[in-house]
Amino acid sequence: MNELRARQKAFIEALPANQWNGTRAAVAAGYSPKSAAVMAHRLLRNPKIAAELDKRTAQVAEKADVEVGEIIVALRTIAFGARATNADRLRALDLLGRYKAMFSDRHVIENGERQRELDEAERREAVILAKLRLHTA
Repeated sequence: MNELRARQKAFIEALPANQWNGTRAAVAAGYSPKSAAVMAHRLLRNPKIAAELDKRTAQVAEKADVEVGEIIVALRTIAFGARATNADRLRALDLLGRYKAMFSDRHVIENGERQRELDEAERREAVILAKLRLHTA
């Protein structure tokens, strides 16, 4: 953060802590509450500050990078593991089903009559209960 003043550095530090609200971050960095919104706008347009924020955001994103496969493995472990509660299993199965696009709200039209398929909730419940029965058997 070369060539940044103390309050600019404080603004950069305060921004994530204030849910990326520039006005609140400016106040936390020591700017006047009356001019905080204007200062936040100016600070966010400053190329040096923007570059530092981009750098920090990239670092955080790199640390938090999770592959889809890792999430699927974790959900499968919860869904079919012995230590999970039924509520955890149901939630994991629901998320896995959504990922696989197993649930949808659609209706079939035949001969001018509307025939309702199982709605999303009914199908989700049927799939989850069937998997729980297989797992606990």
